[in-house]
Amino acid sequence: MEYFLFLGFILCIGIGFGIISSTPLGPINLLVAENYLSEKKVKIVPFLLGVILVDSIFGYITFWGFEKFLSDYQIIGAGIGILGGLAIIAIGAIGVYQQFKGKNNKNKIEIKKSVFLKSSTASLTKGFVLCGSNPGFIAFWGWVAYNAKNWTTDSFPQFDLNIYNLILFPIGIIIGDFIWFGLFTFLLKRGARRYSGSLIDKIRIFISWGLIALGIFTLYASLGLKDKVLIKITNEHSTLATGYINLDGDTIIPLGKYKYCYSDTISDFGIVMTKENKLIGIDLKERELFEVVSLNSTPDLPSEGLFRIKRKGKIGFANDEGAIVINPKFKCAQPFKDGKAKVCNNCSIKNNGEFNELKMKNAFYINKKGERIEE
Repeated sequence: MEYFLFLGFILCIGIGFGIISSTPLGPINLLVAENYLSEKKVKIVPFLLGVILVDSIFGYITFWGFEKFLSDYQIIGAGIGILGGLAIIAIGAIGVYQQFKGKNNKNKIEIKKSVFLKSSTASLTKGFVLCGSNPGFIAFWGWVAYNAKNWTTDSFPQFDLNIYNLILFPIGIIIGDFIWFGLFTFLLKRGARRYSGSLIDKIRIFISWGLIALGIFTLYASLGLKDKVLIKITNEHSTLATGYINLDGDTIIPLGKYKYCYSDTISDFGIVMTKENKLIGIDLKERELFEVVSLNSTPDLPSEGLFRIKRKGKIGFANDEGAIVINPKFKCAQPFKDGKAKVCNNCSIKNNGEFNELKMKNAFYINKKGERIEE
């Protein structure tokens, strides 16, 4: 059930950003409105399909690219978030300024229809190229990728993004685009015969203030202005009764909620032991990220910056920040040494009296990217 919620979340943020990318009353929306309101119609549908197609492709590529290549570089993500937030605030502020100045309140805006071509294929291509070559459009989807990645991993840290489940994101964008252009046309049909109409004015001011709010929220999250550290506390009568407080001294995780808390502080993640003697990694919101491999009731120690984790009985590796570097897919795995780790999918544990001996069959070595290598 949770996995379907995860997939639904990806689809919903795609729909949301599809609507956001379509709503600003720029050239595309003005072309749609001018075409709808004019006496002589032109075929705008192929042009819009080109716009929507490049919208979805850019959304998918940037989201996947950020997840695949840039998500581990926090400074890049923060930079994208800050610049993107400022850009979104600027766009919204321009809309508010123009509205108060009344630049669009007196005269009807005339749009040349030379952008549309007689051939449907050529019109589709032109919409694709004109929209896709816009630097602001490219920057917007880079900003979206940063936020979409953060919101998804924050809400569902137990699931991994990949090229397959991310397909729902561009599908959502397409749905969002259609929702907006359908709504926009409907509003025009209801009587907004000129751009000076009060209905269009209200839409624009609503969108502008919404963009400003969204930009401010992005800046807030990107600059790290929220509390990101929890500190371990211990009961004065028992060192086993542990918990966590924030920097203001508020209790976030009460004493004794977990059997024991191993991490002195939690910023990216922390390791705790549940009442059932299960070692898990948790984030600041106390959500379980993964199970930590246990050695004599103690967490697996990092070796060369990586430690072993478990999900659904499979072993993988996470780094010191709690980010999963190698997805859990092995039955057994040894710690990294000299840049490689010995793993296998066929193993057993044999009791040798005082010690347990791990028997690995058909074992092989992997590098820190999880790729199989020669010994």
